[in-house]
Amino acid sequence: MHRQLVVVETHLQFNIMTQIGNITLDTSQVIVKTKLDELLTNLNSQKPRIISKFYKKSTPKGLYIYGQVGRGKTMLMDSFYQEVKSPLKSRVHFHEFMQAIHEMLREQAIDIVAKTLSTEAKVFCFDEFHVTNIADAMILARLFREMFNQGITLVATSNQAPSELYKNGLHRERFMPFIDLLSENVEICEMTDSIDYRRIMLKTHKRYFINDCDSEEINEIFNMLAMNSKPMKAMIVVKGHEVSIPCQANGVAWFKFSEICEQNYGPADYIKIAESYHSIIISEIPQLCEQMHNEAKRFITLIDILHDQGKNLIIQAAKKPDELYIQGHNAELFKRTASRLIEMTGG
Repeated sequence: MHRQLVVVETHLQFNIMTQIGNITLDTSQVIVKTKLDELLTNLNSQKPRIISKFYKKSTPKGLYIYGQVGRGKTMLMDSFYQEVKSPLKSRVHFHEFMQAIHEMLREQAIDIVAKTLSTEAKVFCFDEFHVTNIADAMILARLFREMFNQGITLVATSNQAPSELYKNGLHRERFMPFIDLLSENVEICEMTDSIDYRRIMLKTHKRYFINDCDSEEINEIFNMLAMNSKPMKAMIVVKGHEVSIPCQANGVAWFKFSEICEQNYGPADYIKIAESYHSIIISEIPQLCEQMHNEAKRFITLIDILHDQGKNLIIQAAKKPDELYIQGHNAELFKRTASRLIEMTGG
């Protein structure tokens, strides 16, 4: 089965203050929504600003929203972005933004890049703010210092607190000035005790698919869970090595079986994946046999970790769970995995 993702419209509408569709916002979400509303009022009430040495003084302080995946951070930020009246605004996935920055830096100095960006937008909304490589880490402080000096307002979502960004990264001491700069220019807000609204939405959808049937429905589930965010590749670093995420967006990761269980991945890699995404789709799972005992063992480990961490799971496989691995070295152990697959997907 091929991943031919088509973005579909969602009928979930943001009802001011307490609801999204028929889902009531919990306390944490209401607190963040209130802060975003205050910032929105401030931004929308401002008259066009003239660039001067006093420019930064009139710039509203932004908001950095962090917390576990699947908690509504992106949804709240997107609602805010839609209500910003100024056309000088930009909403982009942070990984995509940094790719564009590196392209621009091939032809222009970093201060020129920052000034160019600040001319094009005064409000920047970044989804999934994270720093995993040294190339990004080394330029962020210089880039954003100039952007903040030019009067931009930043709103960002992240799974990590600012103090956790680029943790254990190479030459992290050179990155620390960016954390200080960020703290000076945004209010840091943690989302806690939130409802995973995606799990509620999944209850009405099939989550275990056999062979290639209903592949369009899997695409629809991906788009629904990712809130129609643009899918792209990503990379996470685990104990010094890279783990490829071939297709992901807004806390949802989609792997073919070969991409996650036929690679030399271990428990630490699967734990990091589970920590990074609230929902996992695994497709093209073949019927397992004795010759695939290593792949089967990895799959068993992966499902155990996703189950223990309470992740949303969507499966496309050659057989039903209890028929997926009936003969082989780990077939007896797989009975528990089959039970967990049924529990997690209704398969």
